[in-house]
Amino acid sequence: MSQGYVGPQGVVPYSVVIGRVLQQRRNQLGLQQDDLAAALGITQSAYSRLESGDTVLSLMQLRIAAAALYTSAGAILAAADQYADYLERLGALITNERKDNSAAVLVGLGLLAAAVVAIGSAQKA
Repeated sequence: MSQGYVGPQGVVPYSVVIGRVLQQRRNQLGLQQDDLAAALGITQSAYSRLESGDTVLSLMQLRIAAAALYTSAGAILAAADQYADYLERLGALITNERKDNSAAVLVGLGLLAAAVVAIGSAQKA
């Protein structure tokens, strides 16, 4: 291994990070995607695309989703930034573009899953 190695280079779109925060909070509250979809006035499949990062939330949707999740838009963004910072320390690249089908995105999604577990465990301790 070379001396400059900093870990796997994954790519994670920020929309995926936001979606993961929404999903984690929704699961903590025991809510279904249908519950958030109804609050946003969209279909469950459209909401699913928001959580997966395939589509992005508008600012109004972020506010409505936050209220439905008993939190604030700022808290959702702060959690997303915490995950993004952690992922960057692991060597991932956080992008503003939506997902593509590259292997780097798959590596990045694996890193994001690990970050969710690591940060969640640290917050419980």
